[in-house]
This record gives sequence, C-alpha cells and structure tokens, in this order.
Amino acid sequence: MKQSMRCRDEHFLLGVISSQGMDDNHTGRWRWLRPEVMEEACNGCGHCVLMCPDLCIKLQDKKARINYTYCKGCGICAYECKRQAVIMRTE
Repeated sequence: MKQSMRCRDEHFLLGVISSQGMDDNHTGRWRWLRPEVMEEACNGCGHCVLMCPDLCIKLQDKKARINYTYCKGCGICAYECKRQAVIMRTE
C-alpha cells in the first residue's frame, strides 16, 4: 500500500509575531568587548561589513561605522580585518 501525505491548511498552526525584527531588542547590552575602528588603518574595503553576523557595520565616507546598539562584541570583524583596523577593547 502506497502512502502519501496531503497538505491541508488546517494541519498547520501558525504563531503570532507581535513585531518584526530586533528593533526593540538592543543586543548591544550583552557586550563585554567593544570593537573600535582605527580610522587611519581602515581603507573601506567592506570586508567587516560582509562578515558581521548581526549586520551592525556600515560603510560611511569609506570608513567602517559600528552600530553599538546591536553589536554583541563577538569580535569577528576584528578577526577578519586584514589591515587590523578593528580592535577589541574591554567595555
């Protein structure tokens, strides 16, 4: 006997999301290390922007700018920066 699955809308329960995104969850409060951009060393390559898992880094005037409200201080930006333009400091 061949079995098959049938999808019906009544089989799926959906949760309610009160708000989208992390706007109200300021994850920067979790941080104990703070990345700091050394502007004289930053060439604006954007590698840190691509590597940040929380999308906290943007390029502005060809320099990396960090949104500390959401930055968790993971240090990936500092680790990945080939010019060592991002350093981690204790909060």
